[in-house]
Parts: sequence; structure tokens; C-alpha cells
Amino acid sequence: MRSEARSPPCFRSPGSSEVVVEVKDLSLSPATVHCPACLQQVTTVVRSKIGSTTFFLCFLSMLLGCVGGCCLLPFCVDNFKDVCHTCPSCHSEISTISRI
Repeated sequence: MRSEARSPPCFRSPGSSEVVVEVKDLSLSPATVHCPACLQQVTTVVRSKIGSTTFFLCFLSMLLGCVGGCCLLPFCVDNFKDVCHTCPSCHSEISTISRI
């Protein structure tokens, strides 16, 4: 059987040196994508958002005996939060990347 070649997850935009990434292949850093809401090619704005990982780490630290506010540390550190990509043009949420 012959296997079919898959298309690459990113491509170069015509007349530009920027690499356009598909929405499903977004990572933790800003990327150039075609916004599904406004259909424009934009570089996403990335912000941290409290998610399930943050609550899980807070609960885990409480079980391990971190009391007196130490268990709230995951809510203050961006590395423990989910990453949300938004469109700078229409301000719609494009994708959220979970840390777990």
C-alpha cells in the first residue's frame, strides 16, 4: 500500500516572508493565522488564562500541605495558566492551548 503525503501544517503567504500556521497547530507563542471569524491574515495576540491546570496545581499543593496562601501561587504564575490566542482585528478568541 502506498501512503499519502500529508500537507505541511504551515505555509508561506504569497508576497510575504511570514509563515502562516493553521489554527489547529498553534503553540504557546504568537503566530500568523487566518482568523476564522473575520477571515483576515493576522498575528495572534497571546494572553494567559486561568484554566484546569491552574486549579489542579492549586488543589495538589493544598493536598501536599501548602497553606497560608502558597497554594494560590499557580494563579499568579503565567506558566501554570492556559494560553489564549485572540485576533487583534476582531478580538475574537481563535484558540486556547491547555497546559495539560
